[in-house]
Amino acid sequence: RMFPILTSVGCPFSCTWCAVPRLEGSAMQFKDLHDVVSDIEEKYYFGVRSFRFIDSHLLADYETHFKLILEELIKKPWRAELHSYGGLNSLYVTQEMLELMAEAGFVRIQLPIETIDEGMLKNNNRAVSVTMWEGAVKRLYRINRFAVVSYVLCGIPGQTIKDIYRTINFVEDHGVTP
Repeated sequence: RMFPILTSVGCPFSCTWCAVPRLEGSAMQFKDLHDVVSDIEEKYYFGVRSFRFIDSHLLADYETHFKLILEELIKKPWRAELHSYGGLNSLYVTQEMLELMAEAGFVRIQLPIETIDEGMLKNNNRAVSVTMWEGAVKRLYRINRFAVVSYVLCGIPGQTIKDIYRTINFVEDHGVTP
């Protein structure tokens, strides 16, 4: 059993292919960190051992929100299996963060790349570059604990089937599952 956990809603980015700012708003709203940890703990004691963080922008305000949640989870005498679902924005992924995530129990990380065509990324207001994504992948593999998965989008305006295959091959060449 895997239980969904939502710690925040919203996303300040405006990637043209994403509906999150329209559905959740562009202003971030955060659930109290103690409520998040209590939610996980309660479900854990009822037998749930696996949790999926479903936030659209999990790393927003990392220092004052998600980092504190990780630190609280690390203090617990139990370890659940944790997964990111919405994807970690490569712009914010640091080695310290990944080490805390591993210590807290994360085993699976979603790291979206969407496309390796820098022009398409820029034209669609994506604030992440291929180089940033590669750096985040390197940091993830230094820990050697995570299964890493990446979103590859199909159907971006102007995208060809060749572009899609190039992106899939690029992701796989980095040891990441598309």
